Amino acid sequence: MKKTTIKFLSAALLVIVAGFYSVKTASAQITISNIALSTPKDGQAQVTWTTSEAAKSDVYFGNKADNLNRHIAYIDYRRSHTVDLTGLKKDTDYYYKIIVVSESGQRAESFMQYFNTDKMKDSTAPTIGGVKILQAIDKAAALYFLTDEPSKFEVKYGLDQNNLN
Repeated sequence: MKKTTIKFLSAALLVIVAGFYSVKTASAQITISNIALSTPKDGQAQVTWTTSEAAKSDVYFGNKADNLNRHIAYIDYRRSHTVDLTGLKKDTDYYYKIIVVSESGQRAESFMQYFNTDKMKDSTAPTIGGVKILQAIDKAAALYFLTDEPSKFEVKYGLDQNNLN
């Protein structure tokens, strides 16, 4: 019987049948790394991460760790991933979790991630609409309007648009 020595750099399964052999290398478990979150701004934040092999991803997030009620899915297999978490509200705690599945079906899940929007900047001016003059009399007027976000405002008035008080 012929003796054969086989050296491996990674874990392997060796099957020998009637003088023939084949080698199956055990594939490493897929991993998620380099999870990063951009500074929340204007109601959104961007999450980036990498995987050890091409994978599709699901990100679940919400404002309670036990109720991640929002979901973003990536159906493309890739190693570098980016998602935008949108609809974020100021002064709110948020939690998110990343789940990836490789092309071979291996699954990995990140630990629960946390961030808050206490210092979130809002650099987008509110939209004003539905402006109506409800009533106008000698020295007074009643106005009505809507904004798309809570806002502070100042109304300037006068008889000439170049000379408003």
